[in-house]
Amino acid sequence: MFDNASSDGSREYLEPRFPEVRFIWSRENLGFAKANNQAVKEAKGDIVLFLNPDTIIGEDCLEKAAGFLRDRPDAGALGVRMVDGGGRFLKESKRAYPGVMTSFYKLSGLSSLFPRSKRFSRYHLGHLDPLQTHEVDVLAGAFMMVKKEVLDKTGGFDEQFFMYGEDIDLSYRIQQAGYRNFYLADTTIIHFKGESTKRGSLNYVRIFYRAMIIFVDKHYSGIHAILFRFFLNVSIWIRAFLAMMAGFAFRNGIGILDAVLIFSAYAFSSLLWQQLVRPEVMYNPYLLTIAFGVATAIHLVIVRFAGLHDRRQQQQREWKSILLGSLILFFIYALLPESVRFSRGMLILGSFFSYLALAVSRHWWRKRGIIEEAEKNSIAIVGTPDDQDSIREWLLPTAPDFSEERIICIPPEKIRKVQKAKELPAFMFGIQQSDLILCKSELSYNEIIQLTEELPKDLRIRYHAPGSASIIGSDSSETSGMAYSGESHFSLGKAENRRMKRLADRSICLLLLFTLPILLFFIKNPAIFCRNYLSVWMGKKTWIGYIRPDPALPKLVPGVLGTDGLPVDSGLLREERLTEMDRLYAREYRFGRDMRLVMKGIRYLSYS
Repeated sequence: MFDNASSDGSREYLEPRFPEVRFIWSRENLGFAKANNQAVKEAKGDIVLFLNPDTIIGEDCLEKAAGFLRDRPDAGALGVRMVDGGGRFLKESKRAYPGVMTSFYKLSGLSSLFPRSKRFSRYHLGHLDPLQTHEVDVLAGAFMMVKKEVLDKTGGFDEQFFMYGEDIDLSYRIQQAGYRNFYLADTTIIHFKGESTKRGSLNYVRIFYRAMIIFVDKHYSGIHAILFRFFLNVSIWIRAFLAMMAGFAFRNGIGILDAVLIFSAYAFSSLLWQQLVRPEVMYNPYLLTIAFGVATAIHLVIVRFAGLHDRRQQQQREWKSILLGSLILFFIYALLPESVRFSRGMLILGSFFSYLALAVSRHWWRKRGIIEEAEKNSIAIVGTPDDQDSIREWLLPTAPDFSEERIICIPPEKIRKVQKAKELPAFMFGIQQSDLILCKSELSYNEIIQLTEELPKDLRIRYHAPGSASIIGSDSSETSGMAYSGESHFSLGKAENRRMKRLADRSICLLLLFTLPILLFFIKNPAIFCRNYLSVWMGKKTWIGYIRPDPALPKLVPGVLGTDGLPVDSGLLREERLTEMDRLYAREYRFGRDMRLVMKGIRYLSYS
């Protein structure tokens, strides 16, 4: 196994657990092509398999694939049928070469409009039955089995490609060498995807299209190459713009909609109040606009920190967040001079309609699966009572959204029975579980893969292997994989506490700004303090960060001070003591801890 400079503690975790496996640990990320070529040099067999780590394969997968290759002298390489973590077929299991028109049909969306068309859906060979074995042009690097003699003849992957495109290039050269590539439908694997590069991100767009340009420069010439390059460069800008817009909408869409709804609620309350209750009173429209804008901003901050912009939300927080925002507004209102006040009744109506708008919008989004009810998190474990006990032991403290009474265990024999009777979807719908954990104890990997395909698609399917102390899964090919781990339970790993830490940073910034005249007596280098201050305010730094990098801890931006209240590089304590302090901070994080540590180390805030 070749590891491309992982920073997540893979070496410490894997080596003692798999002493029979030979690992090659690279100190730098060499890219997919170069790393695999180095591993091939160490290979001794007549067949080489390139396999991504984010995959699950069946017990007979390798035997079937290798047997197919050995039985076909004309076969150079093969790929297999792949599904994502939700059991959906991955179209990149079989592909054609990205010619000009083929790429145009894909990027223009015509391939999605006509998914079975031989012409428009040629890139993913949509006209070919995914349940039948076919000869294809391009194999996916996630599972690519190649004869060693073919690799020796073609030279392996082209190291010009850092990530993406190397599988297309090698597939092309295999055919040029006189061999055939096959898509094998007799075996299926799960490929979680989304781990190496976030799909749809600007970085993904840049790397992917750069790889396509390298492929065009290498294998095309003349006017065809010129047109293709032009088309790809235009596509880069279009896709980059769309990715940027999609990223902005994903991060801020719910917040923007909430702002519109809350502001509209206050505007509507103003209209009702002036028309029905106090028509004789004339209010300053500019003053009302400013007041409603401030009210909207206060509500938005509280709504965000209440977790109502997360995928999984608690319904009771809707009225609590509006109530808290209303109390803050009434407090501010009481401090205002009489000349700029308006009716309290308008504030009460505005708060009421804001809650209604928030509740209705969340109900609509829940119905369509855009958000989920965090309070109803429940899981079914398909496994033995021992599986249930071991998972229960470390899952509950690691994932506090799950409660003891919401965990049930389904014997594998029962699943097999309803599966055989073709009653599996109805059975799972009947028990209404949001998460399903398939355990590799009495179930085989072949059964797990088959269940993944047959289960209802609204389930979140997770996977657990005995002894791994973790649960992995991914809901679709467009989202990153996830994992619950019993070895890494930290308070800072929770979304609400990460938001609280960000709020603590901003609150400390405001406090420091108000006390700046006093601070000048303690700060030795005002220029560095201002630089640190701006970095924290913009989110590039945090006032309190880890003293030593540790991949096992939740990620934080660099800190101005360490978890001991001293400059990060002070070196006043032993290494093991520093690590212990970082872990304690991450495990037991509280809002007030940052404030206390900053007060303790206030004289060091101007350290670089």
